[in-house]
Amino acid sequence: ILGYTHLYNDQFANFITYGTYIFVIFYWISLEVRRLHDLGYSGWYFLANFIPIAGLVLYIYLFFVSGKKESNKYGGITEPKFDVYEIFGVLNK
Repeated sequence: ILGYTHLYNDQFANFITYGTYIFVIFYWISLEVRRLHDLGYSGWYFLANFIPIAGLVLYIYLFFVSGKKESNKYGGITEPKFDVYEIFGVLNK
């Protein structure tokens, strides 16, 4: 691998790296806003991530709280596209 480093341009590597970062950030924001909408909250709450402790608390909350079972102002009830038990091959629920 080290023998081929002269083929790569540092500017191209930076372009790929920063392009990937931008893509991941937009995807992360969209996932978090959809999760907040699933719970009935405004998507603007994702800005709490920029407050150090509040962002951590928000992530823990979003990870462990189940979605609302009724429709809200952001949309109706959506069924999950897969079952966790199917992914891990667990037969007994």
